[in-house]
Amino acid sequence: MAQALSEHAPKASFMHAAPGFVSTALSKNLPVYLRVPLNGLSSVFARAPETCAKYMVSALLNDDYASGWKLLGQNAQEVTKTKFHTEENKNAVWNHTLKTINDITNQ
Repeated sequence: MAQALSEHAPKASFMHAAPGFVSTALSKNLPVYLRVPLNGLSSVFARAPETCAKYMVSALLNDDYASGWKLLGQNAQEVTKTKFHTEENKNAVWNHTLKTINDITNQ
């Protein structure tokens, strides 16, 4: 969606970021048999929310990302598109989104 939007508003900036494994309260309401292992993995592999935020905010302030569509990794670095980032899929998401908005507004 962001990719298609960037074509309709080329001076605006659109980013899709994958922040990676971030230590959050996500496991707080999980059953204990899931919460304990997830908290263990989180303590070893997850980054602090403040660290994640530092990178994500840096992307917002980066002049290289001031316009267009960017796909960003966990350190706010630009990453390559996947095999799913095709014109066909972009158009399918765009058309589906417009149809959904139209259906909702016409209720």
